[in-house]
Amino acid sequence: MGTLRDDESKRKDAKARIKALWGELLDCDADLALKTVEWYLEKTNINKKHLKEMQLRKQLKYLEASSPRDEEKIRETKKDIKQTLPPEYPDTIFSGDILHVKFGIGVGVELSDGHYAIILSRKGSNFLIAPLTSTQQPDGQNTVFFESLGLPGERPGQKTYVNFGQIRYVHFRRIEKIIGVPDGKKQVPKERVQEILDKFREIVQNGTRWP
Repeated sequence: MGTLRDDESKRKDAKARIKALWGELLDCDADLALKTVEWYLEKTNINKKHLKEMQLRKQLKYLEASSPRDEEKIRETKKDIKQTLPPEYPDTIFSGDILHVKFGIGVGVELSDGHYAIILSRKGSNFLIAPLTSTQQPDGQNTVFFESLGLPGERPGQKTYVNFGQIRYVHFRRIEKIIGVPDGKKQVPKERVQEILDKFREIVQNGTRWP
């Protein structure tokens, strides 16, 4: 798989599509247009680092299986892998951790930008997260909330609600530490995580009333 720089045909195609995108952006809200471009740039950089990490891990696997092992090369490769990881990525992530998640640009009422979220579970490189919001949710019977989580910008006694409509899996590269918080994260008890999972399962199975 070569780069776009080395493929003249696809390079011309990409330029045409970028030109079409530019035409659409000109008629968008100026702030939204700028955010969209910034997110495309950031996501492209994220994916480049992800691909680099995968290549290095494949190389590391080969080196570790070789005989004799080149320990110096193994150390260098591990160091190179670390360089591909997000600088604000937490040292550890556990179920119940509250971290900051970059959602980018959503469609319609999907979440955009960055939001706090509770880590529910993990599957490979993806984490199931429950986004948090200070906005009271419309269906009172399908609500889980917390009080005084101690998050930056939180008002005294503020209720923070789980946004069940936005629970999803996200790649670990979207997750980062919370700035200004010790260890870069907060945590909720495991029983509250289970409460969220049980309520989410109930919503999926039975549906929820529309406001």
